Amino acid sequence: MKLYQRNGTFYVSNGKRKVSLFTDDEQTARQIYADLVKSLVSQKLGLVFQSVGSVSAESKKKKRKPQLIEPAFNEYLEVCRLRKITEQSIYFKKYALRRMLEVGIKYFSDIDQSHINKYCEAVSQYASDTQRKYFTELMAFLHAEVKNGKISEKQVNKLVVPKLKTKVRDLIIPDDDLKKIFDYSKRHDIDFYYYLLTLYNTFSRPGEVMRLKASDFRLADRCVDIYQNKVQKRKHVYLFKEFCAEIAGWISMKGNGELFAGAKSPNAEFYSKKLKDLLFKLNLNMQYTLYTFRHTSITNLMNKTNDVEFVARQAGHNNPTITMKHYINRTPEHYLDMMDKDE
Repeated sequence: MKLYQRNGTFYVSNGKRKVSLFTDDEQTARQIYADLVKSLVSQKLGLVFQSVGSVSAESKKKKRKPQLIEPAFNEYLEVCRLRKITEQSIYFKKYALRRMLEVGIKYFSDIDQSHINKYCEAVSQYASDTQRKYFTELMAFLHAEVKNGKISEKQVNKLVVPKLKTKVRDLIIPDDDLKKIFDYSKRHDIDFYYYLLTLYNTFSRPGEVMRLKASDFRLADRCVDIYQNKVQKRKHVYLFKEFCAEIAGWISMKGNGELFAGAKSPNAEFYSKKLKDLLFKLNLNMQYTLYTFRHTSITNLMNKTNDVEFVARQAGHNNPTITMKHYINRTPEHYLDMMDKDE
């Protein structure tokens, strides 16, 4: 007689007959199996399988109760905080949880392809980069709970989420589109205008810029110190004199607090939604994201200076290879212009 598992369920077999224990819990199955072995001492082998029915009924009582997603997710968030994950990332994880609950993923038993499809459909309204974040946060949580024993690895591995092939971060914003974006935001939303202007001129990530304060700037020296969430250290950025002149009044008006309204909003998509609405109104490429400003400004600075070490330092990269490989997005027109230049 032996105990074995098939398709997640445990069975007992004596070589001729197989009986389900109606449980996928290994500890419960082993206890049932141990009870059966003990029964061989006092009963004939033919009576063993007659007793399996009553033992199996008892095993049903021992099956784990359905486990709620939300309490487990909150514990996961606390672990993330202990690992010093940025609050911006925590906000996004919370939004991923909200989407899960909205589509009916309330218990771990709800994690199946049907519910995952609903989750994917719910986040399809966002730009590709944002969709990727939702998929990443979902899978990161599920893999964490595999380690905690809340869900099986097999159950997670068979889930299918879309693989977005559009390389949104390979985009750069042409000068004409940049001008339209800056002009429109300056006329209609001055906070958003200064946020985008600073995002572009500091070669930084959207969340890093959103939390800048006046004290981070030293306009007399044309520089700003920015804390980088991703690598958890500060970078020293040199600023264009035109930008310093433009931002000086805004910094003076804001005093010592955060420079931008998004820092006080609990909505992680505060500026992303503003950009999406702006792009729609101006009939511009809807694939542009806030992160596209970083790629654009880094590429433009490389075109202007052709000094990869300086550009990498402005971007906050220790390795210039990262800058060249992942951030410099020069167009064919740029290379053709270089070839046509007189020596």
